[in-house]
Amino acid sequence: MEKKPLAKVKIRKIQKADLPACARILKSAYRRPPHQEHLAPHTARQYLEEKYQHCRQHSFVAVDNQGDVIGFQLLYISAWTSGPQAILEELAVDPKIQGQGIGKRLLDHTHHYRRSHKVKSAMLWARKDPRLLKIYRKQGYRQADDFVIMFKIF
Repeated sequence: MEKKPLAKVKIRKIQKADLPACARILKSAYRRPPHQEHLAPHTARQYLEEKYQHCRQHSFVAVDNQGDVIGFQLLYISAWTSGPQAILEELAVDPKIQGQGIGKRLLDHTHHYRRSHKVKSAMLWARKDPRLLKIYRKQGYRQADDFVIMFKIF
């Protein structure tokens, strides 16, 4: 895929019709480090359809000048003690064009959207990958000292 100029990227609300493209991006992005997960196409699609049901109102895609989806973010907003809280459920950019600021544009858009909805805090989960953590730290996120994410594999 040819590199696309950043200026041609448009951020718009996600639509159900975007989910197949988002699933391809998710599958491709998760196949690479740091994730190295091998999602089956139906698993990626099902995962996104389930997230879409809860997040569609506050989620966006990045599209190139041909209208093709090249990245997306799924955001959930809920009530919390200090006021509405945003949970960044998923953020992915097509690996072929990562490093061009598309993820940053999605995060910037999310933060502007968050402010317009009077959201008081935001949280996300990220792999302990220095590259990813650097991106989120530049956006003002910090690692919580008082929370742990726990998993159990059956």
